[in-house]
Order: sequence, then structure tokens, then C-alpha cells
Amino acid sequence: MAEKNRRELDFYGSGKALCTPVSDEYPGIRNPGDLYTVLRGIWCPETCAPRMRKDWTVSNPALGQCSVTAFLAQDIFGGTVRGILLPDGNYHCYNDVSGCVFDLTSSQFGADAVNLSYQDNPEQLRTVHFARQEKEERYHLLKKLLQDKLRGLYTAVGSTESLFPSGGGTVLTIGETMAAFTPGEAGSLRYVRDFRMKTAGAESNTAIGLAKLGISAEWYSRIGDDEFGAFLVRELQADGVSCRHVIRDAAHRTGIMFKELSPSGTKVYYYRENSAASHLSPDDIRPELFEGVSLLHLTGITPILSESCREAVFRAFDLAEEKGIPVSFDPNIRKRLWKGCDHSPLLRDLVSRSTIVLAGLDEAAVLYGTDTPETALEAILNTGPAVAAIKDSSHGAWIAAASMNNRPVFIPPYPCNPVEPVGAGDGFNAGFLAGLLQGKDPETAGRMGAVCGALATQVSGDTEGYPDAAQLNEILAGSDPVLR
Repeated sequence: MAEKNRRELDFYGSGKALCTPVSDEYPGIRNPGDLYTVLRGIWCPETCAPRMRKDWTVSNPALGQCSVTAFLAQDIFGGTVRGILLPDGNYHCYNDVSGCVFDLTSSQFGADAVNLSYQDNPEQLRTVHFARQEKEERYHLLKKLLQDKLRGLYTAVGSTESLFPSGGGTVLTIGETMAAFTPGEAGSLRYVRDFRMKTAGAESNTAIGLAKLGISAEWYSRIGDDEFGAFLVRELQADGVSCRHVIRDAAHRTGIMFKELSPSGTKVYYYRENSAASHLSPDDIRPELFEGVSLLHLTGITPILSESCREAVFRAFDLAEEKGIPVSFDPNIRKRLWKGCDHSPLLRDLVSRSTIVLAGLDEAAVLYGTDTPETALEAILNTGPAVAAIKDSSHGAWIAAASMNNRPVFIPPYPCNPVEPVGAGDGFNAGFLAGLLQGKDPETAGRMGAVCGALATQVSGDTEGYPDAAQLNEILAGSDPVLR
């Protein structure tokens, strides 16, 4: 089993493990896949077999967990626990529920999992396994962790609420938004005649996503005192985003961009150099901007645009810290803006000053040299943030938080029919932040982010696919509306 598959809902039998619970003691567990998703966040060294404990890591949490996991799964789904005899004389346990065979801990074997045989294996008895006191104690610990998790105790919901000032507030986003021209047909732009003008900006995308979910959001930047700037404000306000403090700059124009569509993907042409937004300065970051603000959201795009933008971002961090306002930060690496320079130290510094970090797996690799979501989360949280999410496109996401003892939890991707991926990351940010602002635990917030990000890909615009609160609630409740 490759490392990539460990990041997916992929254990032996996952595709056919559709058996249902025989006990109502575990609310929220509807099938073995649900159980696997939760277990990935609670398997720990204390539930690992003592002889394997020194090799246990967060990137391979199933190691040494087979017997206690299989008997716990038997509690939930019934059936039989069977064992595969290994070369060392020990049995590897898995579940057989009326022919529905699944092995929740198969990932511990890595690529060697393909050598396991799930046919004609003997039944494993609790009385034999639990004759060893340490194993029975590990089983009861895993059971307690699962029950606490499902009751909402393990993730300490209250600790996420404490991140934000009481009484609600506004999410303030700061960064450039451009007028984006999307062609009506695929092919080289030289042959395209028809375009539609839309908005495009990582920070304003997140603000729109939040506003659609009923969260008060404000976007702040400089725009040209021109028709494109007026268009941006009108569009954002129409989506419920406040633009009350936006500066209209008569000396500089609003940035624009063009998309080019092709079977290989979307190509973007920027015309943003010397734009009004690139002249944002520390003097523009005034204390009154932060009145009534519960969260500041920034990205790694803004500090790269110009020296004055960099200083403006530092000023925003400083004021947020002075006022006790948490900061959400998405590195949002755009190598074309870097122009050969290495801005990694700058972005790592901003990550360390943030409360919530929302990064792509590829971005974490650039900043920290990591190659798995687990190591990326560890690297980020070790620098100081309280909550982190690693987005891995269609492979789903991983989240971890201090309130979860920094243990990574996998968020499966929400099924969708993608048309264009642009805007998905910002959509995830909006759903995730909305969940945290509403006092939900990080895992629930992660599921909200996954839905918002997936729906964003089903349309060609950045934000048109973002759901409203009613649509998101229907999906989370398991009553998906027809989307087409």
C-alpha cells in the first residue's frame, strides 16, 4: 500500500465494507469506513502493542493496533475476528461480518499488505487474546477514546470556541482581488471572442465563502478608481461581503487577469504589476479596521506583491496580536510571483505567528521539506499555531489541533464532478473557518471545508459553486440536494 493510499480511506476491504452497526453505543459510526476515519485520529502509542511501540509514528498509526481494533470493530458490527498467521508466529487480526471482510489496520504493512491472505484463517477468541492483561487494558483504552471522541469530549470543542472573542464578530480579509476574464470557449486566447468578467482573489474568495455560510465577512484592499474596481466592490457586496473600508486609488489601476482553458488545465495571465493593491502600505492598516473583528485572514500572496505590501502584512499581524485577534493564514504559494527569489523564510515566519494555518501539501513541502500530511502538520504545529489543516486536493485533507493533542485526523474528500479546481482551496478555508467560528470541533469543521471545496470545482468560476448554509447543512445531515 503506497503512502498516497494511506492518505485516502483505504484499508483492506474498504470498497465493500458496507456492514451496519449492531449496537447503538457508537453514534455517528455507520460503517467500517466511518470507524476507520475516527480511529486514525485516536490510535496512539498507548494502544499499540508494547513490542512495536518504539516504532509507532503518527504517519503509521495502525501499527500494533490489530487485535484491539478488530475486537472493538466486532463490538460495533458483530461477526467474527479472524487471524492471519505471520512469519514471527503472531496472528494479524481482521474482521469477517457474514462474508464482508475488512482489515482496518492493513495499512501498517505498507507495500507488503498485498501479501496478506484473507482466506481460510482461524477465528480469534477474546478469551485467548485478553488473557494477556496489557492487551485487554489497551482494548478498553481504545474503546474509551472512541466513545469520548464520539461524544465530542476528545476533541475538546470548548477550546476551539476560546480562540474567538465572545459575541461573534467579523472575519477581516486583506489582499488583492482582480477582475478575471473567463473565456466562453477553450483554446488559445487569440481565437477567443467572448469573455465573462468575474472576481478573483484568494482572500475575497474566502470572504465570499464565509458570507454565504452566514458569517460576517469584510474584504479590505486598494482598488483603482476605475470601472474594474467598481465592478469588484459591487460583486463582493452582492455576495454579502462588506467593502466599507476599501481604498479607491486614483493613481493606480485595478489588476486584471485572463484565464485560458484547455484540456490540460487552466492557464492564467496576470496584469497586476503596479496595481492599486500592490501599493497597499502599513499606513493603510489602521486600528479602526479591527473594531468588531473576531478573526483576521491573510495569505502568502500579499506580502510578495511589493515591499509596502509586506510591511502592511506585518502591521496587520502586529495589530491583531495587540488586540488579541486570532490570525488565519494560508501560504498560498504562487511561484510566478516569487520570480526566482526564495520567500520561504518569510512565509515560515508568518506561519509561526498565526493561530490557524491552512496549507496545501505541496506548499508544506516547499516550506518544511515534508512529504506526508502527518509530518507537515507536525512541522507547522511545532512552530506555534493552535490549529492546522493540510489540503491534498482530491485526496482529501488532514487536520490537527492542540485541542486534539495534535493527533492528525483524515478528512475524506467529498464526491463531486470537477470542472475546474480554481477556488477549491479557498472554499475549504471558508468552510473550515466557519465551522471553528461556530464552535464546532476541528474535525467537523474539516468536513465542512471538504464539502465547500468540492462544490467549488463543479463550476468554472472561483466562488459560484460555494454553498449557502442551508445547502451545506443538508449535505452534512446526509440529505444531499440534487446538484447539477
